[in-house]
Formats: sequence, C-alpha cells, structure tokens
Amino acid sequence: MHDQKESLQNISRLAERLTATLERITDAFYTLDANWNFTYLNRQAERLLRRQRDDLLGKCVWVEFAPTLGTLIETEYRRAMAEQQSVVFEQFYAPLEVWFEVHAYPSPEGLTVFFQDISARRAAQAQVRLLQLAISRLTDIVIITEAEPLSEPGPRIVFVNDAFVTRLGYARDEVIGRSPRFLQGPGTQRRELDRVRAALVKREPVRVELLNYTKAGDEIWFEVDIVPVVDDTGCCTHFVAVERDINARKLLEARLRQIQRMDAIGQLTSGVAHDFNNLLTVILGNAEVLAESLQSQPALLAPARSIANAGQQGAELTRRLLAFARQQPLDPQPVNANQVIDGMRPLLGRALGEHVTLRIKAADGLWHAMADVFQLEDAILNLALNARDAMPDGGALTLETGNIWFSDEFVRGQPDLSPGDYVMIAVSDEGLGIPGHIRDRIFEPFFTTKTGGQGTGLGLPMVYGFTKQSGGHIDIDSTPGKGTTIKLFLPRVVSPADTSLPNK
Repeated sequence: MHDQKESLQNISRLAERLTATLERITDAFYTLDANWNFTYLNRQAERLLRRQRDDLLGKCVWVEFAPTLGTLIETEYRRAMAEQQSVVFEQFYAPLEVWFEVHAYPSPEGLTVFFQDISARRAAQAQVRLLQLAISRLTDIVIITEAEPLSEPGPRIVFVNDAFVTRLGYARDEVIGRSPRFLQGPGTQRRELDRVRAALVKREPVRVELLNYTKAGDEIWFEVDIVPVVDDTGCCTHFVAVERDINARKLLEARLRQIQRMDAIGQLTSGVAHDFNNLLTVILGNAEVLAESLQSQPALLAPARSIANAGQQGAELTRRLLAFARQQPLDPQPVNANQVIDGMRPLLGRALGEHVTLRIKAADGLWHAMADVFQLEDAILNLALNARDAMPDGGALTLETGNIWFSDEFVRGQPDLSPGDYVMIAVSDEGLGIPGHIRDRIFEPFFTTKTGGQGTGLGLPMVYGFTKQSGGHIDIDSTPGKGTTIKLFLPRVVSPADTSLPNK
C-alpha cells in the first residue's frame, strides 16, 4: 500500500513537471481525443488562439473553430489520424489573420499538435520575394558578392539579376561563385579599379565608371555604385553593385570630343592655309613676272616656270586645306546625284583601272540634294580612288544612292546631325578595311596609311569638309579584311523636278 501511494506521488510529480514544461515551451501545444475534443492546451496555445482553455476543454475543435472546416487544417488532421502518420504544414487562419506552422502527431488516443505563429516570417519572406522580383526586373545590372576575399581571386558572386544575363550574355550558373573580375579586360582602367579596392578595404561606398566586357567580347561602359552590406553586429558580409549602362553616353561624349578636335584642327588648318596662300600670291606673282622677262633666256626661263608650277601645286594644297576647314567657296544648287554619278562613269572607269569592277545602284525617285556639283564630283572621285587603293588585288566598288529620313530620336546620338530628309551617296569596297584604332583619324589632314608618298592625306579631309560645309553628315562602316562603306548624307532640297513627298 505504501509502495502504491509512493508510485502515485511520483506519477503526480512527473505530471506536474511535464505540465510545467509544456507551459514553458515557446510552441503552442494542445491535444485532441479521438472525437476531436480538446483535452489539453498550454498558455501559448491560449495566447495564439485567443481563447481560454476552460472554454475549450472537452469541446470539439470543428465546432469551436468552424472556419477551419474545408481548409488544409482539417484535411491534414484527418489524414494524420487515418494514416497514423505525422504531418507538417503551413496555413493562414483568416479569423485571426495569422499564419500558423503546424506539426501534428497522431496516436490511437487522438492528436497532439504543436504550432507557431509564423506571420512575421511569412511577411519577411514575401518582402524578400518582392525585392527579388523588383531587382530581377530592373534595367540596371545588380550584382551581390561576398565581402571577402579582396585579394585574388576576389569576392564570389552570390546573385545577379535578369539585366545582368540579358546585357552581358552570361547565364547565372556561369557566374555564381566567380569573382566579378572576369568582366574586366585590356581596356578596363587600372586607376578606377584601385579606387574601388581602396573603398572596399575601408568598407565605404564608391562610384566609378568602368569599361567591362560582354561574353562576346564587346566593350561596354557602366557607371557602377558599390555599397557594403552589414549585419546586426556591424560586420560587413556582402557588397551590392548596381551598374548602369552608359555606353550611349560615352559614345556621344567621344563623338563630341572628335567633333571638337576636328573643329580645332580645322581652325588651325584654316589659319595656316590663309597665311600660306598669302605667301603663294607673292611667289606666283613674281614667278609670272620673271617668266615674262626671261622669254629670251631659256636657261633662266625653265627655273622660273618651275617656281610657278610649284606655286600652283601649293595653291591646290591650300584649296584642299580650306575645303577641310569648310572655308572653300561653294556654289550650292539642287543636284541629282544619280545624274552626277552617271556623268562620271567614263572618268571613274579610267581612274579605277581594269582590276576594279564598278557597280552603280541608282535609287528610283531620288530626291535632289543641295550641293556644289563640282565639289560633289571631286568628293565622289576621292572616295572612289581611296576604295581602289584599298583593293590592291582588285574587287568590286559599289556606288549607291538612296533617300534617307533621320528622326529626332535617331539624331540624339549624333550631335552634328539635324533631323530631316537627306540624299545618301555610299561608296563601298571589298578591300582591307580600316582598323578601329585609326578610324577616328582618317579625316584628319595629312593622316594617311599609304606608303611611299602615294597619298597626300588631304583627299578624305576635303570630302569631310565639303560634306559638313554643305550641312550634311558622313558615316563610316568598316570591317578589317572585309571592306569599307563611306556614306555621304546631303540635305534634300525640294525643286520643281522633285515633287515626291518623304516617306515617313
């Protein structure tokens, strides 16, 4: 009898300890019997369910919490009891506006349920998903890396957005785990990279403009903002880089610099040409006087005529320099480029030689251009001769005309071009092409790639100056080893013979 009493006391103490434990655990906890009636609830369950245990004990869960009928809660509870297998699930309970994570453990006597309020966690997850969606849809590139190591091989990428994949051509699985340094190349500026590293060492934000490279090897300019991410302890764990594509801006800046450079060269050239012309006037005048006075002295007459010839060549040189500087006298009038080119056929045939095939693609309904016809002929001839020289082994030279309309949107990237109607004259060859590093210099006076004194370096500058002075535009498309196309765009003028409307 004593042993039985002691055993009951031990069981009572054990039950008290178990109850105390269940009351102290952070999870809400309740039990249901085989008829779905509450048999126990701890304090956390009372708090989360917002009901007193005395109001629930012995009552049916489906009656007291009728909104759970037909939800995942009922489905999973009944499945757990039927299959005698534990279940884990998440469910939103609308009357309380709470997300619950539920663990239910069945037994023949009923169901034991542990549950937690995970509303805050779900909200945080939703916010993370929203941020991920927003970042993935940004047109700016976003890269997140670990904070270390700053030395080789560099911090590893843990995230890139859709813009990264679209703009740079890499799939995510090709870049995750690698350092962003693989985007750098021969043109990436060492000075800016040193600025970035210094800022990262100090855990400071930094903004730089960097030249990076796509998977295809194309250059692309980015404005890069890099900021450190710190945890609750103040420790830097990651870096976030936002990269904005500024390629168009950089190209526009480069074009503006080129235009300014050409203008400066033009001003210098103009000044030199005018001064040189003044000297030539004196030389030619005196040479003519000497030649007239030396008619009876052949030995002296020849040097005088040689001086005059040299002066004439110098005058032609100044004319070409003034053409580049856009200060040559022009007589603009409505001209039909098709007729000009057709009239030049015999001249072009003789100039190009037998090893070059001349092809002409004359556009139907070609508009009239406002230009000096003689200077236009000179420009076409210069372009044809350059194309011929670019094909030492022969090939085809194509002269093509067409009507072009430039919109306001298109000319935004061309600071020296106005919107409107233009007549295009294109000269294409199948020659050597122009290397990229000298493409911006081919219109500079005296710059030539020809050797052995074969070129003066004034042909293309004269074409450039004539086109600009005529209010036009010039464009180059060249691929080394495949040929070059140079296009002249001259402003359209509506003449009595040209009543067609622009096709806009």
